[in-house]
Amino acid sequence: MHNTKLLTLLRTLKEEELKAFSKYLNALYGKHKAAMTLFQHLKKYQSTDYNHKRLDKAYIQTKVLKTNNERRVSNEASQLYDWLNEFLVWRRIKSEDYKIRYQQILLEEYRERRIEKFVDRLLPSIEEQYAKSIKTTQDYLNEIEMYHQAYFGRFEERTVVDSTIFNKGLQALQQAYYIYILKYACEAKIRQGVVRENLKEITIPDEIEPFSLVAKMFQLLHQLYEGESLDSFKEVQIFYKKNYAELPIDEQRFTVVALINWGGKLMRKGRIDLASPLLDLYRFGLDIGILTKGVFLTSMMMNNIVSLAISIQKFDIAREIVNKYGDFLNPETGLETKRLARAQIYFAEGHIANAKQLFDYKYKYPLHDIKAKAFSICCMFESGEDYEIISNKCKAFSQYLGRKNTLNQGYALGFRNFLSILRKLIDKTEPKDKIEADLNNRNPIYLKSWLLVKLNTYRAIYA
Repeated sequence: MHNTKLLTLLRTLKEEELKAFSKYLNALYGKHKAAMTLFQHLKKYQSTDYNHKRLDKAYIQTKVLKTNNERRVSNEASQLYDWLNEFLVWRRIKSEDYKIRYQQILLEEYRERRIEKFVDRLLPSIEEQYAKSIKTTQDYLNEIEMYHQAYFGRFEERTVVDSTIFNKGLQALQQAYYIYILKYACEAKIRQGVVRENLKEITIPDEIEPFSLVAKMFQLLHQLYEGESLDSFKEVQIFYKKNYAELPIDEQRFTVVALINWGGKLMRKGRIDLASPLLDLYRFGLDIGILTKGVFLTSMMMNNIVSLAISIQKFDIAREIVNKYGDFLNPETGLETKRLARAQIYFAEGHIANAKQLFDYKYKYPLHDIKAKAFSICCMFESGEDYEIISNKCKAFSQYLGRKNTLNQGYALGFRNFLSILRKLIDKTEPKDKIEADLNNRNPIYLKSWLLVKLNTYRAIYA
């Protein structure tokens, strides 16, 4: 049972959530003795090593459930998994964040049961809460549906309905349309910069009044992605930091990621001056929690933050980020991500032996493993290892890349380009300007900044 759906989901529960789930089970399903026995057993090992022997299916069958039926363990686990999903939905719908949606579900029930006075009583309460709340883009859609039901879904015998309900629904529809078009346009521009897709141009409609903060935020982001103006970047950043508390969490996160992606695109064109403001933006997003609330901090994001800090020699900040926010990484990849980040910091500081020791660790995840192998070769180069040994290591690495069919082709090309330039630095048979031109023409290329530093001290030895 080590990697079952049940255990995978169970392990994401915090201590208070686990206690709440236990109470939920006892209240609703306490009579299901076998399932409850299995839950009490799994709960003991919820935070332990995945390979604990007492999580073996055979052990649970014979020692916990004490049954000869081999399917009993799977059946009870499947039942628990369904109840856990049910609990998570129940817990979410009963939370304060979902209070309006909860009442809307009640409104739908009252309407279907034709209890008109209940509908009339509940509708103003929901309207008032929407007026006070920070609305997400999804809330706009829910608000439209609410007004639609209130106006078009009323009872047949009621021939007169207040037209203000229709007008409010139309206004919500117009606002939602404008916001969604802006958001969709921003997402399309961000995606185009990452995967180079050829997408159709999106026409932005005229502004809709009243103009919300969410709409203004997306409008500024859209204008930013139209060009490469640092002033536009600062304008969005200032507006965001002033108003972020009034924006929904998803839109807060989207804005930070959009700003970072825009800056990252320009940095790849040589705009190193953006490194410091982008690092500040990352730190701001981490400090206020929008990059970690309800989501795991991704390995890629951690690597980007550390790389930015290293690029401007803010090694203490890089180390602080790893130590302070490393626990927010996905538990499955977090340890490797932190080890790789610390190795990169050591490497940048010139502690090559410490770095190589961490890079030579056997990494489980392909991208981590490939990055570590590339850096390990750099460590050999920095340590003055025999060039023939490094050349053989490069050859083995190239063959390794060829076997990794699951690796994204863009990543694979970046590492192959890195190897091509490094071999030329090792061979020392081409003039410096020719290698530099080749390096700058290759895109993508991994560890480009390091290669450029090595190229500055390069001296060709002509055959």
